[in-house]
Amino acid sequence: MKSSLLSLARLITGFTGLRAAGVLVIFLIVQLNLSAQTTVYIDPTNTASNQNGTISNPYSSWNQVTFINGNTYLQKRGTVFNTTGGITITGRNNITIGAYDNGSRPTIVSSGSGYILDLTTVSNFIIKDLEIYSTGNATSSILIDGYGTAISANNLIDNCDLHDCEWGIRIISQAPGNRILNCVIHNTGDDGIYAKDITDIEIGYCNIYNVNLKYFINPNQSYSAGDNIQLVSLYDLYFNIHHNTLDHSSTGNKFCFIVAGETYTGLIEHNTMIGNSSAVTSCLYFGHTSGTVIVRYNTLQDGNYGIYSYVTDLQLYYNKIARNNQGVTVMTNHNLTAKNNVFYNNVNASISSISNTS
Repeated sequence: MKSSLLSLARLITGFTGLRAAGVLVIFLIVQLNLSAQTTVYIDPTNTASNQNGTISNPYSSWNQVTFINGNTYLQKRGTVFNTTGGITITGRNNITIGAYDNGSRPTIVSSGSGYILDLTTVSNFIIKDLEIYSTGNATSSILIDGYGTAISANNLIDNCDLHDCEWGIRIISQAPGNRILNCVIHNTGDDGIYAKDITDIEIGYCNIYNVNLKYFINPNQSYSAGDNIQLVSLYDLYFNIHHNTLDHSSTGNKFCFIVAGETYTGLIEHNTMIGNSSAVTSCLYFGHTSGTVIVRYNTLQDGNYGIYSYVTDLQLYYNKIARNNQGVTVMTNHNLTAKNNVFYNNVNASISSISNTS
């Protein structure tokens, strides 16, 4: 193909000059780029011979796939891929993993341990439209991992149903640009989402519930310490948490959302967070930070605490804070600006301010 296009370029140059040749060179570059982008299909129900990953004869297993930068890999909707381990991808970029055809999300099920979708040193990945869960003791439905010069940045997890693992999603990388959108995460032994050392993250339009199920095995918090979302980073983290439902009412201990660091900043808006005050579960916990956190347009209800804050500058606007034991508690030497919120039926206090607060 390449040689025939070059011959055509020479022919056109002879007739119409450099302008036509330039146009054809652009056409050639586009064609070569398109030809380098391949879609590979997986249908676990396919029993045909000579499977080649095309839509007419897809692979029947993810184990047949070779992951190449820039490619798209799609499993047929309504099918189930069973594995005793996981799918491991290392050192790849610009890959999409998703679904094709019509019907319900394609499912990847692991009966083993470890990570089901294990991504190390990957960037610009899109993982979408999948259901991933464990019938064994898998650590996490999805892991994104990478450090040093091999960080995992600018990845998107979109419209996935992740459940029945120790964690739903783990992101462990000193990296920017990772996003989790439109996902359902549930029935986890520990956290729904756990992210460590990230520099920024967006989590939006997710429904996360039935987390920290280890509480029913041992209610001691040293054993059952799961949150809907936990972020831990010392790298000037910025977070954007919006339009989520974080329901921690079915178990005990910990928080719907917790963040720890020293210099983080962030925005939390348009979320519903449901705690469990009778089992010492709260809505929001902010660890020490010298930064500013804005909390606005949320409903924070039924927790031991609506908000427990070590934020230097906490801005609280237009929230509904209801039926918690304590609505907002501001810790020593930290500050709160609260305007246009509604507090009702908080048992002990709407706002509790410890010494040397403003």
